[in-house]
Amino acid sequence: MRILITGRNGFIGQPLAARLKKDHTVISLIRRTQSSIDYTGEELLIADLRDITLPGIQKHRVDLIVHLAVLMRGARGTVEQSNVESARRIFDVARRLDVPVLFLSSLNVLFYEQLGAYARSKKTAEDILKEYCSRYAIVRPAFVMGPGSPSLQMVARVQKRFGFVPLLGQGLGKTQPVSVSTLVDRIVALVDKNQFEGQTLQVVGQEIMTYRGILEQMFKPNPVRFIHLPYGLSLFVVQLLEKLRIPLPLSSEEIRSVNMDKLVPLRN
Repeated sequence: MRILITGRNGFIGQPLAARLKKDHTVISLIRRTQSSIDYTGEELLIADLRDITLPGIQKHRVDLIVHLAVLMRGARGTVEQSNVESARRIFDVARRLDVPVLFLSSLNVLFYEQLGAYARSKKTAEDILKEYCSRYAIVRPAFVMGPGSPSLQMVARVQKRFGFVPLLGQGLGKTQPVSVSTLVDRIVALVDKNQFEGQTLQVVGQEIMTYRGILEQMFKPNPVRFIHLPYGLSLFVVQLLEKLRIPLPLSSEEIRSVNMDKLVPLRN
């Protein structure tokens, strides 16, 4: 199968592309190459998602589109507009080519009213996909852990430099974290079955953990020194900086996310 992947350079895209190209032809839609990534055996399509055209993709004879690319942080309008517009463009290409789509959404979609722009953009993208395409699968992972996680790497850098980890709020929101390897396994299984019948798959781990607990586990066996900052004040300051379009290492939505429970029933 010839599979177009967006977001190929990302945390999930890298291990997924490595797995898929063992049995399929991977066409990587990326803005630029990275020297640390092995693209051997892949067809590279260098373009911005917002500028893609049907002829540009049509010549690659795509059988399936896997849409991973997403903007996590930024001004509220920027995140929502960018994610929705990118999804609309790639789903429109899929509709015109009459190929199925596997869309990596987020479990945060279930809590979009309490969270913010990122979760809303995923919800809107799901709705667009259902409108545009009849053959699709939506994958909604919980918090994804593993080597290369941008958010956990950032925390590790702060801990190493300053000797403590700041927690905006108590960080006691409960989640069901899933390893990146498990998520990749589930996506590859969907691709190999080639059954895209409008299903939505929620991928969660077996263990319920808090964000604080995830960090404590990450740094074991060393103890973690947490510095707690008031939730309300942290949220206010970050929202203000977002309005001023000042780049930040985390978003107001992430602050809400780590301080609220986001759980779903486990299925056998």
